[in-house]
Amino acid sequence: RTGSTSVHLRWHAADERGLISNFGRSVYLDAAGHCRSAIAVLASPDGVVWTEVCPAPVLAPHGTGWEAALVYAFDTARTGDTLRLYFNARDGWVDGVERIGLAQLSLPVTATDRNP
Repeated sequence: RTGSTSVHLRWHAADERGLISNFGRSVYLDAAGHCRSAIAVLASPDGVVWTEVCPAPVLAPHGTGWEAALVYAFDTARTGDTLRLYFNARDGWVDGVERIGLAQLSLPVTATDRNP
């Protein structure tokens, strides 16, 4: 995958090594040359230089349904140990229908969380 990544700085937590984790939106070309957008987990030692943590995005276009073309614009909300990730997705590029999705993740609550 080649392309660019933007970092979403709403939710982040430093781990025991001081590494900051976050979500980012990656824009790339797929094998057929179509522009795609996906949501990845990123990490940074300083909040300036970011690298992808997982080998694949946590949310990416797939199949033929409502998430088939793009998964992009997102926001997060955390309550206790639950992180909610709201995102937009489209089933096509030009004539696609845009929808809003929700992904939830259970997280441990730690003393190093910066944005509870």
